[in-house]
Amino acid sequence: MNTLLDSIVNATTTQSVTAKPRRARPSADTIRAREDADMAARAGFGLPEPVYALGSPVNATGHDNARRGRLEWAAKPQVPAAMDDLIARIDGEKRKDITVPIRDLSLNGDTGRLQRVGNGKLGLLVDKLAWSQLLALTPYAPSYAAGYLADLDPSWRAEEWARIAKRAATLGDPDASVVLRVRCPEGDTQRATVYATVSEAYTVFGVKEGAAVIRRMALRGQLPGDLRCDVAYRGGSATISLEGFSDVRPENYVAGEIFKAGMSVQLTDDKTGKDLAFANLVRNLCLNLIILGEASQTLFAISHRASAQEMEAALVNGLRRGDDLIGGFLRQWDTARVDALDVIAAARALTAAEDGAKKSAALVAVPGVAPETLLEWIVEGYKMEPEANRAGLVNAISRAPQIGTWADPIAAEDTLAKAAARVLEMVDLPAMVAARN
Repeated sequence: MNTLLDSIVNATTTQSVTAKPRRARPSADTIRAREDADMAARAGFGLPEPVYALGSPVNATGHDNARRGRLEWAAKPQVPAAMDDLIARIDGEKRKDITVPIRDLSLNGDTGRLQRVGNGKLGLLVDKLAWSQLLALTPYAPSYAAGYLADLDPSWRAEEWARIAKRAATLGDPDASVVLRVRCPEGDTQRATVYATVSEAYTVFGVKEGAAVIRRMALRGQLPGDLRCDVAYRGGSATISLEGFSDVRPENYVAGEIFKAGMSVQLTDDKTGKDLAFANLVRNLCLNLIILGEASQTLFAISHRASAQEMEAALVNGLRRGDDLIGGFLRQWDTARVDALDVIAAARALTAAEDGAKKSAALVAVPGVAPETLLEWIVEGYKMEPEANRAGLVNAISRAPQIGTWADPIAAEDTLAKAAARVLEMVDLPAMVAARN
């Protein structure tokens, strides 16, 4: 016969047996990935979900890919230096805009170069794009001409253009003019080329002007975090990519890791489209950092019908909006620049063996290269873009393979890349430098 006590005991035993186990507490890396995903969602980014459960640790391949990606990013120039190079390249092309009446343009039947009627002073090559734009701006030019004129034999092209120009002057405005945008590739005036043909209403605010604005904002600290720069220059346009990269240790990467944030700015001089920019985030979706997901948002888009002041304001305000969207990620990844560091002293400490009773090997070394020689090459790498912090040291080590003379350049580059990765992750770097100097 069951007593009341027996019933209570049995019920308690049953509950203890059937009770669900408590869920394991999520790891710090999983929590970080969730917080980053929430921050991205609040900013309006629709990133794809990872293939594996959010927070699943990546494997050894993922560790290697994260480490390699960070080093490749660190080797890229910072924004002011990249903009200086781009502006210098454009200045070296000896660009000019030439306003000329359409009726005054003729073609040399032998060379195919564009010249003024009767004096041949222009003598310009013409890109296919510029030809189609010239025909689009020429009154009563046949619509089919843009499709074949640039490909004709120079003598036939000269005859056909003469007929088109005469028809335009007879039936249209005889004073109609165009602006020929001319550049000399690599500064070679013998290759002076019309890369675009625009109307007199076209606003001149393009690659050089935009690069100058981006440079100014970077120098004034008006761009978020530590951004590195890629420039894809196409003569009449450019895409400027401003990118930040996570400083999370590769061993702590997880599925769902957001590890890149940046902005992409497209600037044009050749009437091929609007100036515009995007903010973007990149997320790891797998366990080996190969399957990635990306989301972007438009920051601004403006045509060259606007004034130069309006175009500059659109660029500035667009980059500021980019800061609002992705600045949180970039600033939390900026630890490599938080603490000041005497880079030359650090390089000296890393390339020298530690003295004392227990002598240890140098932390940065290449077989067959004397420590003082390696130090010299690292210092030269530092002088290319001096920055007195851990990031500057990592960059200097990464640049050394481009400076020194190596018996095995590939092996040296691999060795120093691994050394730079170790330096990037060293928790006790300031203390080590102080102890060895």
